[in-house]
Amino acid sequence: MTYLDETTPEELKLAKRRGLLPLGLADWWPIALGLALGGLSPLIYKFLEENGEMAVWAVYPYVVLSNIPQLGLSHLSTLDIPQTMIYAQFPIEGIIAWYAMRRGVGVLGASILLFLIHLAGISALWLMSYTGQMIR
Repeated sequence: MTYLDETTPEELKLAKRRGLLPLGLADWWPIALGLALGGLSPLIYKFLEENGEMAVWAVYPYVVLSNIPQLGLSHLSTLDIPQTMIYAQFPIEGIIAWYAMRRGVGVLGASILLFLIHLAGISALWLMSYTGQMIR
């Protein structure tokens, strides 16, 4: 690799995708957005609760999963884990998006990855509720 002043824009883009260049402040926006949404999570959760169960399932599937009695968690755990997940979900997703974008996936690829993570949680919720109805 040559010096930065001798490189072409294509080489700079390739080096940035491979993680060879230091990150600028603008490259940290997924984590910053995740932290900002993490602070607003209780408000978002209350708003979604008023709009129905499916809205909560779509945005907070792992919060709902951590509160399901089929997991066999203790009473104190079922109070603490969902509350922690409400605050932690968006920062974790910001870190996942940042890491994916750092590897050269791009915004669309990171969005698809986060969608698939949510889809896995929604599928687990659907399967647990479906099997719970079958057992009754």
